[in-house]
Amino acid sequence: MTASKDSSQKTSGIQQLIQALDNVRGRVLREPTNVSLRVDFAKMLLDLKFYKDASVQARVATQLAPHHPEACHHLGFALLAQGENTECLEWLLKAYAGMPDNRKLLAHLGKAHVALGKTTDGEVFCRRALALEPNDVYTLTNLGMAVRYQGRYQEALECFQKAIQIDPSYSTAQYDMGLTQLLLGNYEAGWRGFNYRLKSERFLTRDNFSRPMWDGKPFAGKKLLIHVEQGLGDSIQFFRFLPLVKKLGGEVILECQPELLRWMKDHPGIDQLFPQGEKRPPYDLHAYLMSLPELLGTTLDTIPSAINPLTPTPSPRKAGKLQVGIVWAGNPEHSDDRLRSTRLEYFLNLATLPGVKLVSLQKGKAREALNSQTLITDDVANCFDFLDTAHLVQGLDLIITVDTSVAHLAATLQRPTWILLGYMPDWRWLLVRTDSPWYPSVRLYRQKMECHWEEQFARVKEDLRRFSENHHGS
Repeated sequence: MTASKDSSQKTSGIQQLIQALDNVRGRVLREPTNVSLRVDFAKMLLDLKFYKDASVQARVATQLAPHHPEACHHLGFALLAQGENTECLEWLLKAYAGMPDNRKLLAHLGKAHVALGKTTDGEVFCRRALALEPNDVYTLTNLGMAVRYQGRYQEALECFQKAIQIDPSYSTAQYDMGLTQLLLGNYEAGWRGFNYRLKSERFLTRDNFSRPMWDGKPFAGKKLLIHVEQGLGDSIQFFRFLPLVKKLGGEVILECQPELLRWMKDHPGIDQLFPQGEKRPPYDLHAYLMSLPELLGTTLDTIPSAINPLTPTPSPRKAGKLQVGIVWAGNPEHSDDRLRSTRLEYFLNLATLPGVKLVSLQKGKAREALNSQTLITDDVANCFDFLDTAHLVQGLDLIITVDTSVAHLAATLQRPTWILLGYMPDWRWLLVRTDSPWYPSVRLYRQKMECHWEEQFARVKEDLRRFSENHHGS
């Protein structure tokens, strides 16, 4: 079958499904208490990936029939697809009571448990689903995630590889394979898989670019648009590649998050800078910022140095207390926030050290925790954007932070930065080592058990005591 025929048949199939959807919608309006119709309607919406609408219909069905296993399953899966992991598990377990051998339900239970960090249970459900269908790429990939979170990296790679062999187009397996390779330091294979994020549902971009994607070759006489795509920390980490791109010729235009705009104003390697969300200027080629390492052939040994766009300031004075900036929580919308963020209470214990003054760099809702204490200075309230935060950070002696954008900012400013990592770290921090090839001024503190912050902070406190003594020359 030719590609055009295949595309035509796919389009026809979608049109037929939408027509059937309209028919069922009409019947639901005429028979609003018909549970079977609601369940069928929710299933059709799920097939079209209209997850929010599907959850509405499935929820109505569960209100009409609280123990209807298919209604509970559809609601659980719709919530899972929207990242509502806690509630989704409740509904999936309700469905499980009514159909314990349903393969798709077992697969969804596996994924939901993994998403909540219950990786042992997730592995069990995934294996039960695979016993019914050994070649299901969705479940193989989720099993890979379950064992990866348990530190069984080779098993994870084998799961992803099997899924890819069955269906090379399954982008989620390719992407998770890439992340695992990056975590292990295998950058060539890692970047290749990481690029599949652009095809994965989790990172699907809906931007429409009118010009072709850059292939990494010289582009003299052309305008290259580079655009950010993920978090603020990701952007700060990857801005270092811009001067290398600029050396290949032409004009470099950077689309940047508004919060970073002033900080990036004088960054080398940029000819034009504009905020994300505004109309794009004319360009000939485009590239995603986080695809630059692959395009430039970056390895562990060729990571370029981070570039501080600000004029470096002298090290803070020795007199007075050691000024230590702290951040205890990252973006609550991050998929792994439960593993990355901690509580202010752990940092308060550091404030008891003589000669140490803690300065909050915390933004967002987590900052409300400061209202109940007086040991920590809160200067970040006066910071409008990352340029203001950068000036504040430059005046500090040390930054202690969880894995968040301030960690990247402080390390780029070459301030001593101690990063508290979760048990399963993000790929960029690799495994085992306490230093980082991305930032020379970083020291990594790793958890020995998941969410075991107490032991981690005990090491930090002892190191901070010695750091303070050295700071004061004692």
